[in-house]
Amino acid sequence: MLSLKKALLFVAGIAAGLAVFVTTPADTAWVAGGPTPASSGVGLSYPDPDSVNQNFKGYIWPTDASRKITSSFAEYRSDHFHGGIDISTNGTVGHKVYSVQDGFLYRIRITPNGYGKMLYVRHPDGYVSTYAHLKSFNGQIGELARAEQYRTGSYEIDLIYETPVVRLKKGEVIAYTGDTGFGPPHLHFEIRDSDLNPVNPLLGRSFRMEDNLPPTIYRFLVRPLAAGSTVNNSEKPRIYSRIPRKYRAYRIAEKIRVQGEIGFAVETKDRSNGVGGRTGVYTMELIVAGDTVFRASLNAVPLDKTKQIYIHYDLPMIVEGKGRFQKLYIERGNELPLYAGTPADGGIIRTDRLSEGDHEYTVRCTDIYGNTSTLSGTIVVAHPPVISLGAVTDGSITLINRSRSPLAAVSVQGKRQFAAAWIDHTLTGSRLGPIGDTIVVPVNTGQYDILKIAARTEKGSWSEPLFYNRRKETGPAHRLYVDHRLAGDDLKITLSSAGVITDRPTVIVSEGLRTSVVPMKAVDVSSFVGYYPLPPRNSEPRTIRAEAGVNGHRVSAEEQSDLYSIPHDGAGEFTSVRDGFSVSYDSGAVFRPLHFTVGRESESGSTIYTFEPRDVLLNRGIRVSLPVDANDNGTPGIYYRANKGWVLLNATPGVFPGKISGDITTLLGEVAVLTDGTAPTVGLLRLRVSGGKPSFSFRYHDNLSGVDLEKSVVTIDDAVVIPEIDGEHRRVKYAGTERAKKGKHLLKIVLRDRVGNESSVQRWFTVR
Repeated sequence: MLSLKKALLFVAGIAAGLAVFVTTPADTAWVAGGPTPASSGVGLSYPDPDSVNQNFKGYIWPTDASRKITSSFAEYRSDHFHGGIDISTNGTVGHKVYSVQDGFLYRIRITPNGYGKMLYVRHPDGYVSTYAHLKSFNGQIGELARAEQYRTGSYEIDLIYETPVVRLKKGEVIAYTGDTGFGPPHLHFEIRDSDLNPVNPLLGRSFRMEDNLPPTIYRFLVRPLAAGSTVNNSEKPRIYSRIPRKYRAYRIAEKIRVQGEIGFAVETKDRSNGVGGRTGVYTMELIVAGDTVFRASLNAVPLDKTKQIYIHYDLPMIVEGKGRFQKLYIERGNELPLYAGTPADGGIIRTDRLSEGDHEYTVRCTDIYGNTSTLSGTIVVAHPPVISLGAVTDGSITLINRSRSPLAAVSVQGKRQFAAAWIDHTLTGSRLGPIGDTIVVPVNTGQYDILKIAARTEKGSWSEPLFYNRRKETGPAHRLYVDHRLAGDDLKITLSSAGVITDRPTVIVSEGLRTSVVPMKAVDVSSFVGYYPLPPRNSEPRTIRAEAGVNGHRVSAEEQSDLYSIPHDGAGEFTSVRDGFSVSYDSGAVFRPLHFTVGRESESGSTIYTFEPRDVLLNRGIRVSLPVDANDNGTPGIYYRANKGWVLLNATPGVFPGKISGDITTLLGEVAVLTDGTAPTVGLLRLRVSGGKPSFSFRYHDNLSGVDLEKSVVTIDDAVVIPEIDGEHRRVKYAGTERAKKGKHLLKIVLRDRVGNESSVQRWFTVR
């Protein structure tokens, strides 16, 4: 059982959206069985802002609180797109909320988290307007909501009217602004299509206001996307910040040298007149060498694809806490209908499709009012020449130019085997002699044991270095080290030694009965690197065997790789015999083949399984099953932790005998079977009676699994009462509206957590 201190730390760190009352987002469960919009955007409807007969015509502003928009449509939120706009209420509550058009009440939704108190109104044109974080509803709607709460005995309700019950007129007060759910006081307002997919309200001119301020571009990200791709000769991404700006134009002065497959991303926000905050940008475009290769416009987002915000943004940057960069390319698996006119892999810069040398790029960020900022610069496309060695004599080296790219220079470096420094001989122009497919480079090689040769094109692209051992002096026998790591869909294998690798290494990867030889390229005299393409499906351990000459000695090494693979188009399951966990999945579990590792360690007496990488979005998700040990101190459950606190997963019994199963649906992370034997606690209970009407308030807390709202109850004299619940701050408040009978009354609070632990608090009060 977890210690109380440790458990408190776990719960304190639970990620946003996974609070103590674990609930689904306001609409997820409801629309799960509804129509599925096509990935191309077919089935999504949104108005044309340039159309004379556009929709939203005649709609009105939804509140008298203000006309300040503090958050825009489709902004980044943890695991989803922002579904509407946020309107400032200047930090206060109780402002009027109007029905923006004639219609009828379609849905009343109340939850202690998320959107809090929320209304849906369906309009004759097929669109639905929604209003969230409300303090209260108007009289008739409020009575309907309260009646449903007492009918179900629950604060949380979801009441849907398929046929008109309450008709509403444009401008009628339907509610009052508040701060229920998450966040400070404000009104969250949405427009949805007939299938309830969120649509950008600002596509309708009724919701627009004056704005002549352009977006601000803060940072620019350049990321290698495939094995062997580089930015400024490095496989690591590069961030450019503090970019000089002249009026609305930003310019990166440095030329960025790129090779392979490259993706751009930008960190940008918009500003509005009279509003201090920053909002999202409506349209982003990327122009390379005069061609528009990418365009994204935030018009509408399908509900069933909203978590693909983790594909629209650069997820590794978010996971590492380095910022929110919107991609300027479409990654494989992205099904969002935001990229009209952009091909499936649009925006990805493939240098083999561009000529070698300088190319201009421009990023264009535009808000919905047409205000634009641009960022421009130059990329230098590298086409490294491919060379091989012919003859090597004491006075010359013969090179074979296999790429047929014109060579402008050849660098020959030499040194004694155990010397630290290289002596460089770079030959250009006439010193190279005739330049064709075969080049004879005059250089005195007899004084060296090791040669390092590279060639450069006229545009400045260098080949990969070639190493040649003229003499192999025997030195100390050093070990050969094998390291490996995931690099997208490849396994990057690195060989290194403290000595000189005097013979080209051989690397073989074995998976069951399958063996593959991995081509290795020299990085320097003591290290080689190679890439092994991972198959889309595999659950068997991989063995990496390497053999090479080190200081003239034949040396071998072996490394085990516990790496698992899941295809995007097939179902399956596997079990780790050594570690005891099992994984099962259906077709479509992932957007693209997923390759991951599983680590295991002990924490507070429990076994923690770490699934990595944590920066890859899952589609339908995978089911993880872990062994359960007998424990009489509480109820075991399967828990998930992304980076902070533990969250109880919905258990799925019977998948694997003797194990508890749970689904990971968004990102990989840590999983464990933990035992919760501690009941929830009620904080300081404040109870008073005024005018014969009782009121009370208290805070609640649970150490691990979280309070189960549906199974918790508050009664006065055994009659259920429905208090207001603030899930964000774990606070309960009740204010009686009717005078109680004179005499003694019993208030009873029963809290239950999600695994069945229960606590009870009773307090007598007297009405005089």
